[in-house]
Amino acid sequence: MAVVNLLANVVHPAATSLTEVQNFALTEREHDTTYSYKLFTGNGSGSTDPDVASTVWISSAHDILFDHCVFDTCTAVGTSGDYDGLLIGNGLRLYESGAGGVRHVYNITFQDCLVKSQPRMGIEVNGRGTTVCYQSIDFIRTTVQPCRSECFSMDDTSSDDAYCEIIDMTLGGAGYAFPGGYAYEWNHAFEINHTNKVLVNNLRTYSNFKTGLNLTGRDAFAMEWALSGIDVRQNEQYVDDDFPDGSGIVAGEDAHGLMMSGVVGTALTWEDVSIAGDNAWAISWLAGCSSVDLSDTTWSGDNNTTHGEDACTGITY
Repeated sequence: MAVVNLLANVVHPAATSLTEVQNFALTEREHDTTYSYKLFTGNGSGSTDPDVASTVWISSAHDILFDHCVFDTCTAVGTSGDYDGLLIGNGLRLYESGAGGVRHVYNITFQDCLVKSQPRMGIEVNGRGTTVCYQSIDFIRTTVQPCRSECFSMDDTSSDDAYCEIIDMTLGGAGYAFPGGYAYEWNHAFEINHTNKVLVNNLRTYSNFKTGLNLTGRDAFAMEWALSGIDVRQNEQYVDDDFPDGSGIVAGEDAHGLMMSGVVGTALTWEDVSIAGDNAWAISWLAGCSSVDLSDTTWSGDNNTTHGEDACTGITY
């Protein structure tokens, strides 16, 4: 298994240049503020819910810039059930409730930021509205160390458009055996679930327990996604100076380089994509997809000719 230093080509602030901010949250419609060279620590959500707990929690804010910031491992500890006494939570969680049909989270940019390894997810952008979605949540030159569940997740339940951009993102992998943490499920490196109008340019993911790239569309709806410069490396391992010795990604199980479900390819732009999956039983798995052209994708690894499908039409490899 090849070993790669994810931070080699990404400029992040030295630890000595950071100002620590504990238990940080934006919940009161804060706006027009820049946070530069900050080290965010603790549990800003104040929650011991295993899904909600986060180093930084944002549920009502707009026109905010995070510049050269580090989001440390969430310090929340579970207090009941299977989670009792175990580390839980996320590094960064943005939550759009859509309450009252009003947008609460928009125009927020993260640039040159690092998210440390997390018990659950590195970054989760979560929309639970009916008519409105978060909007213009952008990530530029972002690195996420390996996480137990997922490195990056963007999902939404509304009928609205997000207009989000993800540019130059590096993800260490998912399924990391987080010491003292709860054994969360999913284990995908990067996913988009139902969020419309998302641009992804220059994304690299490393070793994952399950999927490198997980894309879920809205049924019978043409998702307007533009993806380019995608490099999924299922078989390469993350390494970094502050990554714990002897730790790593759990051996893959039913791993895929690419997994899609419910995606209509009419509005999908897919360019310069490379997917490697030596330890995947099928390098891709598509379910309920139609009119998806993957002919320009470079497939490599032991299973480079194995593609799984279920109820798909018009798929071109």
